[in-house]
Amino acid sequence: MNKIGVSNLRRLTALAPEVCLGLLIASLTIPPAASQSTGSIVGRVTDVSGAVVVGARVVVTSVETGLKRTTTTTSEGYFSAPALPAANYTVSAEMPGFKKAVSETMKVDTTAVARVDGLPRWRPRRL
Repeated sequence: MNKIGVSNLRRLTALAPEVCLGLLIASLTIPPAASQSTGSIVGRVTDVSGAVVVGARVVVTSVETGLKRTTTTTSEGYFSAPALPAANYTVSAEMPGFKKAVSETMKVDTTAVARVDGLPRWRPRRL
């Protein structure tokens, strides 16, 4: 082997521990996509006329465990409940002046996104 080949081999050998350490750190800090074990529920809340309901309180509840995730609808009426363990859920929405709306039970699988739109369309509360 000539001087150039030996020199390059020594450089590579000297860098090997740093490269291995870098790869180890990267593999520990970046979780693989296949290991995701949660799903999500997203949707849009509208009234009986189809108008979006802004600022509604939305509660996603696990039928099996009672786990509750509360969120509020956006200015476009959308809501999102990410990172839910796989289970069966109901979604309810409440807003002053409207009757409480509750969805049917839905199954959320890992890595899946369940969509709930409208929730039985709200009707103004009769006083």
